[in-house]
Amino acid sequence: MTMERPIDTPPLPDPRPDIDVNVERTIGKDNRPNLWVKATTKGQTVGNVRTISGPFYASDESLNTVAYTRWVDVAASYRRRGIARHLLRRALHEMHKEGYTMARLNCREKNLPAVALYASEGYVTRDVSHAYVKDLGVDDNTSNS
Repeated sequence: MTMERPIDTPPLPDPRPDIDVNVERTIGKDNRPNLWVKATTKGQTVGNVRTISGPFYASDESLNTVAYTRWVDVAASYRRRGIARHLLRRALHEMHKEGYTMARLNCREKNLPAVALYASEGYVTRDVSHAYVKDLGVDDNTSNS
């Protein structure tokens, strides 16, 4: 399913004592920035959010202000601590600073923790698509995206 929300003026989340947050920027298609927000503790990456510019998907000027979150993940032993929410909020804040006005992401409908997180952060369902997938025996909740 595709979910989206406007990026108005999300506040910078308060720092957390248990993680360090780092933001990396790279230049994406049409010179728009991609973002990688990482959480580390004791030198180990424990979570990340990766966002790419809309023009990556199609050469359409209307996508220049759309940021697509491609990946949200928190290490299993660090889940249920608010790290994904913190990183998502930081990513939204950084997207806004870069001039993005709309945030989009895709997630599986069955990944209820992720859907609940995104909905609680203002994302609404934009589109539902269906695909045939082969079950590899991997738990749907191994990633937040």
